[in-house]
Amino acid sequence: MKQVLLFVLLAITLRAEVLLQSNFKSGLQNWNTPDYWNGELLHAEEQMQMISKERNGKNFARALNSCKQLEWGGHWLKVTVKARGRGDLRPGLIKYFPDSVGKIDYKAIQYEFTDPAFVLTDTLQSFEYLFKLGEEVPIRIAPIVQVDGPGEAMIASYRLETTNAPNATMENLNTHQILPEGTSIGELRFRFSKAGQPSLIFHNRQVHKATTNADGLLTISSLAAQTGLNQITASAEGASATCYIDAIPRQEWDNFAEVASAFKVSGKIHCLFLGDSLTDFDRGHNSIDKLNFWMQKYNPGRFSIRNAAVRGDYITRVEQRLKGEKAFMQERYDNLFAEKYDLIVFWLGHNDTRADSQSGYQKALIPPEEQDASFRRVIQLIRQSSQAPILLISPSPSNAAMLQERADKQAAGKRVILYGKAEHVQAFDQTLQKLAADLQLGYLNITSPFKQQPELPLLFREDGVHLSENGHRFVALQLLRAFNENPLLKKISGSKND
Repeated sequence: MKQVLLFVLLAITLRAEVLLQSNFKSGLQNWNTPDYWNGELLHAEEQMQMISKERNGKNFARALNSCKQLEWGGHWLKVTVKARGRGDLRPGLIKYFPDSVGKIDYKAIQYEFTDPAFVLTDTLQSFEYLFKLGEEVPIRIAPIVQVDGPGEAMIASYRLETTNAPNATMENLNTHQILPEGTSIGELRFRFSKAGQPSLIFHNRQVHKATTNADGLLTISSLAAQTGLNQITASAEGASATCYIDAIPRQEWDNFAEVASAFKVSGKIHCLFLGDSLTDFDRGHNSIDKLNFWMQKYNPGRFSIRNAAVRGDYITRVEQRLKGEKAFMQERYDNLFAEKYDLIVFWLGHNDTRADSQSGYQKALIPPEEQDASFRRVIQLIRQSSQAPILLISPSPSNAAMLQERADKQAAGKRVILYGKAEHVQAFDQTLQKLAADLQLGYLNITSPFKQQPELPLLFREDGVHLSENGHRFVALQLLRAFNENPLLKKISGSKND
């Protein structure tokens, strides 16, 4: 039987992103010249100075910066360099391609330089060049600058950013999907700003060609879902948009389906999630997106989420933003309460509880008494605009053992930030439980289920703090179970039944 899912329009047009910006005021900022390259690299007059040197009959100077990772092709990359001096200046890119096992194939490295070169003079000039990557999918790029022939360059600034053609936009018209392994991906749709536009669709580094129709629609179907997270990116004229398909083992899919199908509501539930990087990172396939998929699957059109999480957040910064005091990413809260919510969820803690080696890790960033006071003020602010039930979720424990071991290995005197210190996590959790009791809020313990996982490290990225794809799946499952088991969430669903 063919399953019909209701898709909510999700427009994700990937806009210009600055990949590297150097002004050289305080140093060379990771620019360097390897010993096997020609040239001398200095920091002089708050600029990067490149001096050509002759070696083996070749006279030039070359410098590079750290590699940047790319996940699909089709990028347009604009380089802007402000420089003066003498000789020919050629900004460029080193493109690294993968071998059969996904590692860098050093025999396949490509160098690409501006053509023609920019001619330096004693007057400071601004040079721009556009690199169009097209179908090729390097796994990494490294920005480079070269002075050809005898010469010298004084570089005042360097900027590398993604860009696109004027008025070029790409929209993703799909929501996150979760499929059993071995299932073909159904039709996927994107919309570009022009009709009849040749476009590229990248699926886990495989390239497919397509052309937009008279309405600018771009479709592709019958892609084979590879095990794990599938990233499908449509690109044209430098504009890109991405959707994500998660292909999981059949047994795991069935487990999710069993839990999700038990939750039924005939009304509508609109949720607001306030959190940190654990629910802000990986948008399009994080735990909130996975929760939304399963809720929509068995309650189509009846469940919706506004994810207002902000990376790096802690409760006092949430308070600052709610007061309109121009906190980091203040725009994330724009018109926050113009919508009517049936549930407001807080999942904070791993930033609030982080500790600094300068205090011997004895003091949390936000001490318990300040946590309590700030939460109470935040609840009061919310109650001015919404009477929706509020759920407090206990903090992530992070991969505490690994993080502590890593901190212990740091050189004496080096400042270290430690996440997941048990005493601070526990104190934050106790604060939440007290708040829930005092203010008649809901509470969900997610810390204990995390700690009970025999392979807890796999739920986190290598940094031990942020969630891996397995971690997002785990959190989504805990949230789904909570809608069936948590007293507050059961009450909400019950009140929504006719």
